[in-house]
Amino acid sequence: GKHVAAGPLLVDSPHGPEKSAEREVVPPKPVELQKSAEFESDEAVENEEPLQKRDRAAVELALDVKSLTPHEAARELELALRRLPCEDARSRLEAFLCAMALVVELVKVFLGSNPAGIFIQRDIGAHIETVTRVNAGCGKLNVQELVYAERELARDDATKALLFMKRALLFTLLMIAHMTAREHSHRTIADSARAAYSAVYAAVHPMWLRPTIGLVLNATPSKRWVYEQLQPPDCAPDSAVARNALRAVARTGLPHVSALANFFLLTGLETQASLAPEILELEVCSDSDPDL
Repeated sequence: GKHVAAGPLLVDSPHGPEKSAEREVVPPKPVELQKSAEFESDEAVENEEPLQKRDRAAVELALDVKSLTPHEAARELELALRRLPCEDARSRLEAFLCAMALVVELVKVFLGSNPAGIFIQRDIGAHIETVTRVNAGCGKLNVQELVYAERELARDDATKALLFMKRALLFTLLMIAHMTAREHSHRTIADSARAAYSAVYAAVHPMWLRPTIGLVLNATPSKRWVYEQLQPPDCAPDSAVARNALRAVARTGLPHVSALANFFLLTGLETQASLAPEILELEVCSDSDPDL
C-alpha cells in the first residue's frame, strides 16, 4: 500500500477566520524543495540507508493523502511522527508537513462536515502552502533551520505558519491521548477536544472566542462511530484496532512534538502558558490496556 511519511482541531490563522476560510487546501509539493544531490543518481539511490529511502519515497509521493482510508491515514501519521526527529534534536520539515496533511484527513473523521472542521482543513492547507513557498527559496531540511533562515531575512511568514501548525498538531495528539486513556473511557470526544483546547489554545485565544469554540466542539461524533471509521475495511467490528492505532499515534508523536514546542519557547516565539498543560502529564495507554 501507499506509505506517506510524515493535526487539531483548532488552528490559529494570521489572517483571521474569514480570509483563511476562503483558501482552498493545496497539498504541498515537497518534491522539488526536498530533493537533494544525494538522490540524483541511481548509484546514490542504491547506497541509501533505509531512512533515506523512506525519505525519498515520501517525497516522491508528494503527500498524496486524499486517497488514503482513515485507518491508513492514522498509520501513516504514526510513521510520519516516527520520522520527525533528526540529528541535533531537530525536526524534519518534510515529515512535519506530511504529518499536517495527514491530520487534515483525520479531522474529517473527528469533525466531519462541522464548520470548524471545514475551516481547519482549509487553514492547515494554507499554512502548508506558505511554508512550502517560502522554503522553495531557502532549501532547508528541518523546521529549526527554516525559522533561523527567516530571522536572518527579517521575515516570519513560514515561522508563523509552523508555529500555528505545531499548536494544531499538539492539540490533536493531546485529544487522542485523552480520548484513548483508560481513566477517560466514559468521556466523550467532545470532552477530550475541550481538554486539549484548554491545554493548547486557551492561553493564546481571546476570552470572547473561547465560549464559541466550546460550543463548536460539542458537535463531535461518538467514539464508537470514530472507531468504526478508523477500522481497516476487512476487519471485523472491534474498537480495539482503531483505538490502538490512535494510541500509537499519540505515544509516538507527543515526545517529539513537545520537543518542537520547546524550541518555539526557547526562541521566544511561544509562551510558557501553552507549553505546561496538565494534560501533558497524562499517561498514554499501551496497546495491551483493556478495551474502552
